[in-house]
Parts: sequence; structure tokens; C-alpha cells
Amino acid sequence: MAKRCLSPEHNLSDQTRISLLDNRLANQIAAGEVVERPASVVKELLENSIDAGASRIEVDVERGGARLIRITDNGRGIHKDDMGLALTRHATSKISKTEDLGCIQTLGFRGEALASISAVSRLTLTSRTRDSELAWQASAQGRDMAVDIQPAAASPGTRIEVADLFFNTPARQKFLRTEKTEFNHIEEVFKRQALANFSIAFMLKHNHKIAKRVPACAEPAQYLKRIATICGQQFVDSAIEFKCQHEVVKISGWLGKPSFHRSESDIQYVFINGRPVKDKTLNHAVRQAYEGLLPPGRMATYIIYLNVDASQVDVNVHPTKHEVRFSEQRLVHDLLAKSVSDALSEQVEFVEAIYPESSAISVQEGVDELSAVETSESSLTARRQSRHALYQTPKDGGNLETFDYIKSVINTTSHLNDRSSKVSQPSVSEPTQKMVTGGARHSDEAGATPVAKTTAVNDSDLVPLTGDYYLLRLENECFFADAIRLLRYFISNLLEGDLIAKNRALLFPQSIELSQSLLEDAQTHDLLVKLGFEVQPADAEQIQIRKIPSWLAPFGNQLIFDCLAEWLITGSQNNDALVEAIINQLTECGPLPEATLGVLSGVAGNKLHLDKLTSRGAMRAVTSQNMSTIFNMDK
Repeated sequence: MAKRCLSPEHNLSDQTRISLLDNRLANQIAAGEVVERPASVVKELLENSIDAGASRIEVDVERGGARLIRITDNGRGIHKDDMGLALTRHATSKISKTEDLGCIQTLGFRGEALASISAVSRLTLTSRTRDSELAWQASAQGRDMAVDIQPAAASPGTRIEVADLFFNTPARQKFLRTEKTEFNHIEEVFKRQALANFSIAFMLKHNHKIAKRVPACAEPAQYLKRIATICGQQFVDSAIEFKCQHEVVKISGWLGKPSFHRSESDIQYVFINGRPVKDKTLNHAVRQAYEGLLPPGRMATYIIYLNVDASQVDVNVHPTKHEVRFSEQRLVHDLLAKSVSDALSEQVEFVEAIYPESSAISVQEGVDELSAVETSESSLTARRQSRHALYQTPKDGGNLETFDYIKSVINTTSHLNDRSSKVSQPSVSEPTQKMVTGGARHSDEAGATPVAKTTAVNDSDLVPLTGDYYLLRLENECFFADAIRLLRYFISNLLEGDLIAKNRALLFPQSIELSQSLLEDAQTHDLLVKLGFEVQPADAEQIQIRKIPSWLAPFGNQLIFDCLAEWLITGSQNNDALVEAIINQLTECGPLPEATLGVLSGVAGNKLHLDKLTSRGAMRAVTSQNMSTIFNMDK
């Protein structure tokens, strides 16, 4: 039998010589980066159709794209004289000089997709320009990939057929997954392009059956209908639309409320200048904004569009063009995180745990079992409506809804007390407490940390009653709470050093002017630090504020900066006067914000502070005995 290999000496000699690869082999190597699976082919061809100005695009695949992928559009078409170049590597109409790489405004620009695809499939390109009476068809075959052009009949636009993908590269073909899996990847590419281009009508067929059809949107009012088709009506029902205009970037889109979370990241879309991307920096910014609002292991839902000057973003990072680089990466990250956080803070709905009466109460079980997190819609709706009614209570009196709610909580508390004598309560881990506590996000992450370690009372729930009074449920006890006295206690303990205020960084540090005496007084810096500010000297007349207290942040930066100098002057004289000055200024703005109340309820939930608050009259226990006269309860 003849030997298949030459001698080792001869082999080594041949391998050290340099030779030029033939066109087909070079294209197949390039295809290894561009064409990973059928979905990669669909992505590249869809981008070409969009760049060609098509208003209608049809995607037709067979057997998950392994047998056939056909993309038909009504775009500008390709001129006959350019048909040969269209299937040649590094030939494109989208850039022409080096400077163009610094300002790419099209989805494609490399000029290697069609050549790479044709090297690993049987590709046929048919195109007709609008001013031409005849269409032309091109295909590339053979070792040198010579392009054959023939006349054809077709409507204006372009049709590309990719048959028998990887037929000549068996090693790649055997790595294809099942037909269903490959089609799911194609459908995901289709969804991304449909969400990025509302003005284009798309249709997706699989094995001659229409899988998805989305008509063009003539006006923004129709966008949600397309989103519902792609992401589901549930997402649309929970979506928060937001728009933000910054100097370097315009951000808009839809955010799913924290109550609408998923087990996987299948509704997370980010687009930069109409290009779908999977950028770690941007995804981190969004995760940071949702931090503490979602149960452990659950995913947020969002569709976000960023419009940036093309010269400020580099898309020439990876052959798939999924990754990008910003000239001001950190700034874009912070702007996105702030925009999403601000939008969520306006309509956030904290996840609440509703405990079933028929089973032993275990908060940890509520985390492990998804059913305890995703409570019945009717229970949540009723409770939210009740809270809404409470917020609408006139300041000079209560209403029946308020008293009904108090009564239900007292009954629940009595029920808990009965059960607590029979069922031992497991300790609640920190992530669990964040999930089930109404104000936990603010108190745990952004409020104040007690200096002394104590056992916190779990499951705190602060409900507005009337005026500045609230009902506070702490585990198995209920209290009436005076929000102003709670705030006074909180600020006093900050100034005494018994509490440490957490803070949040300002996107842009702010400088404020202070008198020479305040700047030179060491007590000024001490007061700022105790209140939760982080500052540094700016010049002889100013200090620069880099971080502000999280408990003050909901009142707005402008109010804080306007009042800070006055507070410092008052604080240099007397701490008690400073406390009253802060309270008077904040209460003039109306009811305390929910985030600030969350911090206060977190402090009240600490056993050490709970006893002090009760003794000082800031909180009064609610018992069946002293409430029975109000509700005429049966003993």
C-alpha cells in the first residue's frame, strides 16, 4: 500500500515554504470568523438589505437554514457592472478610504460577508436596480471563485439564495445543532433587526410556513404593537417608556418593571445607532440600575436605544460587529445607568411576599420556591390598589380603606403570633430580606448602617395612613410611626456617629461656594461626612461634592446644593438646630419620598433603634387590646 505522507525531512521542507492561498481556501478561512451557523448568514444578509434601503424584507429558510436560506428585499439593488465585485473579498460600496473607518454609519462595511458565505455554500445572487429593465444573477464557483453572471427575471431589489451550507466543509457541518435550535437562533436575529428598524416590514418563513410577520410602523404609536409581537404582550403591559437627552448620547426605549422579571435574558436588547450589540459595559450599566429590585437569580427585561455620534463609537472591533468601543466608555456607562435608574425610580414596584395561610411560614422557602415570589396577580393588584387609596387620603382625616387595611394587618399579626408559637422562624439571609422588604433596597444599599451589630427585625412594611403618620409592620408586630420623628431621630444619630449614612456618586461632581470661615473650620468637613457627603477642596472659595447621601438624594440635587451652605452655618452653632433646619426644609417639599422612607423603616427595623424610637414616642405599638375599641373586635 502506498504511503500517503512524504518523509519527515521532505515534509518539514515543504511546510517552511511560503505560498499564496487560493481564493476559495482564503474565503473559507474568513468564513470561520463570519459564518458560525445559519443565523450568522441571516444576520449578514439582513444587514446588507437594510443598508440597501429596503422597506420590505422576507426571510425564507428550510431545515433550520442548513438546506436553504433565501433573503428577498426591495432595496436599491446592485448594478450589473458591480455583480462580479459583490462576491469578491474586500469589495464594498460602504467605505472607500481610511477616514471612513472612524465614522461608520452602515451596518456592514468589511466587504467579506458574501465572499465568505459563497465559499462554504452554493450561493446565488440575483439583483435588479430600479432603473434597469433586466435583473442579473451571479454565482461563484471553482478553486479561484470565478464569478459567473447571467441575465435573469426579478423585481427591483435583491434576492440571495444560500443552499447547502457547509456542504464542502464537513467539519463545520457536523457541529450544526438540531433544526429547531438553529431556527431559534435565526428567529432571534430576525427579532433584533425587527426591533431596530420599525420602518421596515419583515416576514420570516420556515419550511414554507410563516413563522412571524411584522408590518412596517408608520408612526411611533405603532411601535408597541410590534414589540408585543416580538417580546409578548406581558412585556408591553409592564413596560416603562423613557427618553433621555445628554450631550454625548441620546437614550430611549422601554424598561420592564421589576415585577416583570424572567429566568433568562431573552428580553434584553440594546441597540447603538440602529445596530444590535451585546456589549458588557452597557449590560453592566443596566444591571447596576436594576440592582436590588429583582429577586435573586431573576433577569430584567428591556429594550434600549442609544444614539451616539458615529465618530465617538468604534464598531470595527470584532468580525461579528457585536462588540463596540466608545471614546468615552465610562461616561456612556454612567449616563445609561443613571437614565435607567431615574426611569425605574418613578414607577418602581417592589416585590412583596404574600404568605399563604395554609402552610408554615418560611421566608427562605419563599425564595427557593418561585411561586412565593411570583404571587397571585389578584392579591398583588388588590394590595397595590389599597396602597394607592392610602396615598390619596386627605391630610386632615382618615378613610375606611385605611382602617380596613389596619384591621387586616392586625388580624394577620395575630395570626402570625399564633403560628410563631408553634413554628420556629428560620433566619433570613441578606438577599432574601432585600427581596421581601418594601424599603430594603434603600435601607440596605443606600441608607444607613448601624455601627453596632444587632439582629434586624425582618419583613418591614411601611404603609402611609394620613399626613406624616404611617403603619409599620415589623415581623410579628405593628407600630404607628411618626415619619418626622423618625427623620429627626435618624439625622440626630448620624450627627452623633451612631449611624453611618451611605452615599451615591454624582455623575458630575458639583462645586459650591462657602465662606472662608466655613472652609477653614474642621467641623464643616466633619458635619458633611457624618451627613453622608464626600467632598474635597476645589479652590480657596469652593468645595467639590463628589457623593451625596442616599437618604437625601430623592429630594433632588438642586435643593441639596441650595440649602447646604445654610445647613453648615446652622450646624456650626448647634447640632439640634441643624436637625430642625434640615427637617423644616425637607418637609416644605411635601411628603417624604419613598426612598427616604425606606431608609427610615430600615433603621426602625433594627432592634437596637426600635426600642429607642418607641421610648421617644416616634413609634407606638399596635395591639389587639388598644385597637379593639376602634374596630369593635370580638374577643
